[in-house]
Amino acid sequence: MVLGAGGTACAALAAFVDLKITSAVVVVRDPARAAEAVACAERLGLPLTVSRWADTDFAALAREAEVLVNTVPPAATEPLVAELAAAAHLLDVIYHPWPTPLATAVSAAGGEIATGLDMLLHQAFGQVTHFTGQPAPRLAMRDALFAATGGILPLPL
Repeated sequence: MVLGAGGTACAALAAFVDLKITSAVVVVRDPARAAEAVACAERLGLPLTVSRWADTDFAALAREAEVLVNTVPPAATEPLVAELAAAAHLLDVIYHPWPTPLATAVSAAGGEIATGLDMLLHQAFGQVTHFTGQPAPRLAMRDALFAATGGILPLPL
C-alpha cells in the first residue's frame, strides 16, 4: 500500500516488483491525480488499485499489506495512525521531524520501520557510483549523514 501517488510512489511500486509483491494499492485524495502511478504500474506489470482517501478502509488495508509506504505529510496520516498501526512494515519517507506519529504507532505495535533517511542514504550510494564510476564509500557516507542529522536515527548499510 502506498499513501500518495507522486514520484516516490512510482519508485515504491518498482521496489514492490523487486520484492515479488504481486499487487498494490495507491491511496490518494483524487484518483485522477494517480495517472502517473497507474502508468508506472502498467509498465512494471504490477496490478494496481487506486483508492480514494475518503473511501478507504485504512485498517483493513494496513492489516493486509505486506508493506506500507507513506509519501504524504504527517498531518495527513495523523488522524489515521490507530488504523495504520497494523502495518507489518513501514517506509515512512518523511524524515523530519522524526519520528512521525505514524512511525511511532507502527513501531509501538511491533512493526518494522524504515525511514526517509534510509532511502536518502541508499539513493546517495547509487548516485556516487553513477557519477564517479567508483564504489560509494558507504560507511563514511552513513556516518556523515548520521552526524549531520544529530545522531537521531540509526542508519543501516
